[in-house]
Amino acid sequence: MENIIKKGVEPVKPLVFESKIVGITVENLFSLISHHQIYHEMIQGLFENSQLLDLMGIKLVDGSLISKNAELGKDLIVEQGSIILGKTKILKGRIEKGSVIISSVVKDIEAGKDSMMVWLEQVNDKKVIAKQNELVADAIILDDQIIKKVRINIDEKKKGKSFWNLKLWQEVNVVEYDESKRYSLAELFKFADFGISDLRNLSANPMDRYYFHLGGSYREFKQSLLDQPIEELFKHIEISKRLTKEPIIRPSNARWRGIRWEKLAYNSTKIRVNGMTYFIYRTAGEDHIFRLGFAWSKDGIHIDGRLSWPILWLDQDEIHPNAASRPRERGGIEDPHLTLLKDEGRIVLLYTIAFATKEQICQQSCASMAVEDFVAIPELSELEIKQKWKKHGLISDWEERNSILFPEKVNNKYAMIRRPIKGGTVDLEEYKRQKRDIGISFSDVLEGRWPEEMDLIIKNREGMWDADRVGPSALLKTNKGWLFFYHGVGKLRGRKSYMTGWALLDINNPRKVLARSDEPILIPEEDHELYGWAPNVAIGYGATIKGKDSDQIVEDDDEILISYGGGDRVVSLLSIKFSDIIKML
Repeated sequence: MENIIKKGVEPVKPLVFESKIVGITVENLFSLISHHQIYHEMIQGLFENSQLLDLMGIKLVDGSLISKNAELGKDLIVEQGSIILGKTKILKGRIEKGSVIISSVVKDIEAGKDSMMVWLEQVNDKKVIAKQNELVADAIILDDQIIKKVRINIDEKKKGKSFWNLKLWQEVNVVEYDESKRYSLAELFKFADFGISDLRNLSANPMDRYYFHLGGSYREFKQSLLDQPIEELFKHIEISKRLTKEPIIRPSNARWRGIRWEKLAYNSTKIRVNGMTYFIYRTAGEDHIFRLGFAWSKDGIHIDGRLSWPILWLDQDEIHPNAASRPRERGGIEDPHLTLLKDEGRIVLLYTIAFATKEQICQQSCASMAVEDFVAIPELSELEIKQKWKKHGLISDWEERNSILFPEKVNNKYAMIRRPIKGGTVDLEEYKRQKRDIGISFSDVLEGRWPEEMDLIIKNREGMWDADRVGPSALLKTNKGWLFFYHGVGKLRGRKSYMTGWALLDINNPRKVLARSDEPILIPEEDHELYGWAPNVAIGYGATIKGKDSDQIVEDDDEILISYGGGDRVVSLLSIKFSDIIKML
């Protein structure tokens, strides 16, 4: 390697030249930031070392050096003198003369002359830009137990001498999806150097089985991306579209009872009454207790207001002391699902009481409120809202979550879609093996315990997008049957991912599944879906019809607006036309 290091330059921590890939990892990220122009010159020296090119599996193609493992789209323009190393995947854009790209996954790129891009991750349509002589690098960090992707931009010319005697070498301004934050380099490296044991935060408590979905580290995530073919990496769902560029609900800094109670704000159900859309979403506070938040919107897309306190919660004395030993989830209320029972003049909320009992399991509970009181919530006080709820208690004794009530009786009985978790085992491996099938049950009365009898209607499908598990998301009445949205877990880009699809149930006998989507209508592809409290998550949770209240049915030409949780941290909106679903029947 000595013959490619510029003479007279003091050596820095070396860039590792391996036989098949150039590896720049977070351990030498400081060196990369401090000396990226030296690294750039070192790599440019590869043009003069044919022996090393062969060892590293690099080919000279039209005047540029390209790794044999790289995949480049036909719409990508690569100018002479550029270098593309590692398993880099780039679909389209332009790479100008002298640019160096290492181990990056980018859908649309614009690399200026003599720029350097390292470990980039951008699978959506957002163009990644590096200006002339600029370094752009990505790092995945764990900040307050939240996984974030941060993008570092360093311009050598702007840096100048001040780099060594001011704060630039100590602090780097990095931008993630919802905020700009200044980290010290020491913090950045500490955050980025996490592994599976820290991420899972395991303890002696057997209920830590709930954390296994966060398994893996940023290195494993990155490698899984690099190992995927380019057509899989940049797969995009055409049948639906995201309605806003950014999430419509993000965690707020509001304080309630002395704590920030919205460290996370996600998985929102919704309902439309008298032309106003109301959202109830799951939150997690800095105390790691789950509560429900409330927001409203006139157009159903942009939030006009939200409460600065929870709409429903468990008091501290209602949560069993055992929950306090759980490091990430210490119990509370989650998984809200709203239903308008117009004939009864009330709105029903089904929700999960999670980990709050001695058994530390998830159980379904029910509450209701008169329609006139519900629509008045934005004007009510915290105490008034609490008094308006009628809590009907648990609907069963077993472990389950994500239940949805039908908006009308079916054959003179209440009907409910459910997702039982049978067994309630505390053995982690057994828990992983258990199925999460979706069932339907019926009852003469809404309040109290429901019958144990349940018919399974949606099961996971081996080898498909919902291979690992399934769970209820939302339910709408249409002119073709009951349109049921559900989330499934399967492999996407080599990683376990939460996605959303649909099924159509018979209007008179919802036990009968008329059709089911072979492909999801929503996959995680935005940064706020790929990273967060839980990575690779895009879960549909609520659905309304654009321009119609929740007591109306979906017609062929209607547009459906789906609220979904991204990365278990934020709420976004998806749009899909019912006519497009009909074409798939």
